[in-house]
Order: sequence, then C-alpha cells, then structure tokens
Amino acid sequence: MKAHVKMCGVFYIWLGGSVMNTTVLASDLMSVYQAALKNDAILRSAAAGREAAKEVVPQSRAALLPAIMLGTDYSLVNQKKTYPENYSISGWSLNLVQPLFRWDRWLSLKQADAKIIQSERRFQSATQDLLLRVASAYFNLLVAEENMRFAEAETKAMARQLMVAKERLAVGAAILTERHEAQSGLDFAQAQEIAIQNERENRREALREIIGTLPDKLAELGNNVTFPQPDPPDAEKWVSSARESNPNVQIARLQVQIAEEEHNKAKAGHLPTVDLILSHAYEDNQASPRWLGVERETDVAMVQVKLPLYLGGQISSAERQTIAGLAQARDDLDTAERQVTRGTRDAFRAVQSSLAQIKAYGQALVSAKSTLDTTLEGREVAVRTMVDVLNAERDYYRAQRNLSSARHGYILSSFQLKSMDGSLAPADLGAINQWLVK
Repeated sequence: MKAHVKMCGVFYIWLGGSVMNTTVLASDLMSVYQAALKNDAILRSAAAGREAAKEVVPQSRAALLPAIMLGTDYSLVNQKKTYPENYSISGWSLNLVQPLFRWDRWLSLKQADAKIIQSERRFQSATQDLLLRVASAYFNLLVAEENMRFAEAETKAMARQLMVAKERLAVGAAILTERHEAQSGLDFAQAQEIAIQNERENRREALREIIGTLPDKLAELGNNVTFPQPDPPDAEKWVSSARESNPNVQIARLQVQIAEEEHNKAKAGHLPTVDLILSHAYEDNQASPRWLGVERETDVAMVQVKLPLYLGGQISSAERQTIAGLAQARDDLDTAERQVTRGTRDAFRAVQSSLAQIKAYGQALVSAKSTLDTTLEGREVAVRTMVDVLNAERDYYRAQRNLSSARHGYILSSFQLKSMDGSLAPADLGAINQWLVK
C-alpha cells in the first residue's frame, strides 16, 4: 500500500473568479496553485516535452511500414558526334519498398514505448515539483510576513523601553547606563527589522516568479491546527515505497531500458536487412532508332538482401559507445536510488523534528511570555534591570518566530516526504488549504 501522510480536512476545490467588494480577500494556497498551473513556464515546458515524445512511436512504426515514392524526370540530349541529333528523354516511376527484416527498427519501436513512459514520468516529476515550489514559496512568504510583524512589534517594544529609560533618567530614577542599554536594544531591533524586510521582499519575488503576479494578501495558517504524525510511522516503509515509485528513480530505470535497446540496435548492425521492392517505370526516349529511341514500361519485383561486411569500423564503434552509455545509465540509476533513499529519510526526520519543535516552541512561547510579564513587574519595583527586560523581550519574540517557522516547516517537510514516493497530489494542497484562515 502506498505510503502517505494523513492530512486533515476535505479537498478544497478552488473556483476562479471574484466578486467586486471593498474588502480585499486573501489568496489561499489553492488559488495560488491554480495561478501557477496557468503561468508556470517549467510545467508548460514539461507538458510540451510530453506531447513531443508521443510522436516517437508513430515515427518508429512508420519505418516498418511500406514506403511509396513517385518520381519523374525529363532531360534534353544534344548528340554531336558521328550522327548529330537532339532529342528528349522523359519518364516516371512508382516504387514501393516494404521492410521484411529490419531488426534495428523493431528495437526502435520497442524503445519508443519506453521513451513515452519516461516522458510521462518527467511530467509527473514536474507536476510534483510545481506543487513543492508553490507550497515553499507560499509558506516561506507567510513565515517572512509573520517575522516582519514580530520584528515590528519588537522594535516598538524596544522603543517604549527607551522612552521609559529616558523618562526615568530625567527624574533621577535611573542611571545613564540604562538609557544606553535601551538604545542598544532598539538599534539591534531596527537592524534586525531591516534584514527581515529584505528577506520578505526576496520571498515575494520568489512567489511572483511562479505565478506571474503577487497577491495582495495571503491566507494564514490557523492557530488551532493539529499536526498529525506521518502514516506509516516507519521511515523504512517510506524508503521502500520511494525506491519503487519516485518519478526520478523510474525515469532512471527507464533510461537503463532505453540504453539496453540502444546497445541491441548497435549489435543489430551486423545482421542482414531484407526488403521487398516493387517498381513500375515508364520511359519515353524520343531519339531515332540509331540511338535506341524507344517508349517502354517496366515492372520489377524483387527481394533485396544486404549484409554489411565492412563499414570502416562504424558498427564496432557504435557497440562500444552504447556499452558505455548503458554503464552510465546504470550508474545514474544507482545514484538516483541513493539520493531518494537519503532524501526520504531526511524528509521523514524533518517531519518528526518539526512535530517535536512545535511542541517545544509552543511551551517555550508560554514560558517566554510569563517571564516577560514577571520581568516587567520586577522592573517596576526595581528588582530587575533594563538588561533583564530587553533580554526577556528578545526571548519572547524569538520564541514566536521559532514556533512560526516550525509550524510552517512541518507542512513543507510533509510535502517533501510525499513527493519522495511520488504520491504528492493537488488534493494534499487542498487538505492543507483547510487549515488556512483568510
């Protein structure tokens, strides 16, 4: 049974279109995905490649079918010696060539089927890659937006602490050091806000690159979300499924099959070829009888057999080339399987780690908020210093950022895990879409 991550919620079906309203509605994950389907050049390129690959079969089959050719010619002859004479020769011919034995062409037809399946797997890989890119761009931007809000709130909090320090210094209730500490805290918060703002703009451009535009607002991840464990909860079962079903592994496996047929085609160069040839020709020679002028029609039926004896080493060279190509394809398959094995285990651990971090950072946020409140109270009665307050403020906002990153990281890790075994689908985005709040 194919491994998968259980996702809460019912598949969300996005319907295009909007109603004019004074309220700006947030774009959700599915609407961004629908926009990406229309505008992503990478997916369109993969779709075009799939359509192009479909033509390999009819082209390979055509090489086994009869070839019928009609030809005509007309020439003028000026005979100057002995008996000078000018005359014309005209004619036409109809030829049919039916391959009877062309083993390399039969192998090409078999190879074409593998190429079509390979193009389908490439398109599947591109589709899953789009799902991952959309989810990554969407949730990375959400994290940047939340970090920006946390940074702005931290800057405001540090500015308030600086104002309090100045007021206390003015009435003699504080020393100059406290003002410097508060100013340092504000400077650090402002510098951090600038860096986060730049990161937010970078992530906006990443989303714009995929969908061609930028939504005014994104639906955000709700607070009351239960994050499930991977199903099955065994990493090795995921690895086994991924080694069998991952699109890139399947592409590499098909490439080995294609390389084997290419080698067989090279060996077929030693075999004879057999063709049936039927021909009907008409010739009208206007020369005098002295020059064998005649009007005639000719019918020919023959079986032509050709056996290559020596082609300058071409066939042997092709064999060596395809042997090397086959070895390369097998090594690429081994590499793909190893990469998928590592990637699946990494993604599984990332999901488990995110779940543990969500729990830990959630508790850390509660503790940081409690610490901040008691520190502010202690500062009022002079049992805590300005440094204590600034540190508590930083810890609180850092806990918020860490929890936000872990929550969004869980979703991306879950998608990555499903993509490794080739089961990631738009329905998975639809399930996560139910967790979003506009």
